[in-house]
Amino acid sequence: MKLSKETTAALETLYHSENSTPVCAVTPDFRLLWKNCAQAETLLSCLCRSLRSSIGTEQPLIPADGQLHITAEGVPYRCRVQRMSDGGSPFFVAVFEKLAGVRRLTAPEMRQLLTEYDRVCEQAAGRVLAVLQGNSGGQQPDDAIRHACCEIFCLSQRNSQLLWYESVTEELLETLEPIEVSGLAGRVANALGAASGGVFTVRYQAEGTGYARVDPNQLSAALMSMLLTAQRGDPEKTDITVSFADRGDVLVLSVTARRGKSAGDALLPYCPDGTLISEDVLLTRFCSTFGAVLTVEKTADAVCHTLTLPAVPREDVPLVLHAPDSEFALPDPVLLSGCRMMLSPILRRIPAE
Repeated sequence: MKLSKETTAALETLYHSENSTPVCAVTPDFRLLWKNCAQAETLLSCLCRSLRSSIGTEQPLIPADGQLHITAEGVPYRCRVQRMSDGGSPFFVAVFEKLAGVRRLTAPEMRQLLTEYDRVCEQAAGRVLAVLQGNSGGQQPDDAIRHACCEIFCLSQRNSQLLWYESVTEELLETLEPIEVSGLAGRVANALGAASGGVFTVRYQAEGTGYARVDPNQLSAALMSMLLTAQRGDPEKTDITVSFADRGDVLVLSVTARRGKSAGDALLPYCPDGTLISEDVLLTRFCSTFGAVLTVEKTADAVCHTLTLPAVPREDVPLVLHAPDSEFALPDPVLLSGCRMMLSPILRRIPAE
């Protein structure tokens, strides 16, 4: 399908290329026909991942009000999809509006949340039933069942994180005690390495110590999400470094995925769905709630996600005496379980408890 000159001219008049709002026109199966800027094509790719279960069908899964929510590099967008016609041939126009700040769930977002939950649970349950019927798809039956269950647990954990952001208040944030970020990051790094069962080599590096006023569970989850978004199921990027640095007014946490020993078929292809409960969205919620900033740097061999947190001045940190925790020799059981569930969508072999 190709748009007529008249339709293209009308789109260019309505959505000039200098317009800050990305817009594109697509076929009914969401192939690009026209765009007003390069960013529109990038956002269209995110939208297609969100709609992947219905792309290629006669009726894509588009809500009646035409609204969908996606994320791109951690930035949330509302996508408005409108059906149009060009000489009797239907096409869609997608308009992407950037969203900002801590938000509560809207009706379209809740619909996406439930749709994604239903999709993951249905597929996981289907794999379990297939194993019970003697068709494990080449996997060991125990591994196939364990992987399906971990996917459901992973989804439940991400839902719990999202619900925490939905219920958080300014009063609750003010009551949070400062936590020692370096120690927590070290325990998360250790748990990630143990949870991967040797698929990833995870190292931890620290420069100094520092405190931040954050919820420790949400910071742990943010670090796990940073690993997933940096690694993205690439079987070559198995060399992981988690690092911490105290820069005075700010604390810097980084997760870097580099080329290492190939994981081969130990990893499933990882494709962020771009929906409400994806890692990108949870990181966006973390940053807007705790005043953090997430940046991404990419090279030919590595991807580095960096989280910058406001530091709590030393004089505001209550004095607490405890034994030194520099080795991080043993992973915290709760963190280990959480890491195993967060990694479950990409690991073909889930280590046993």
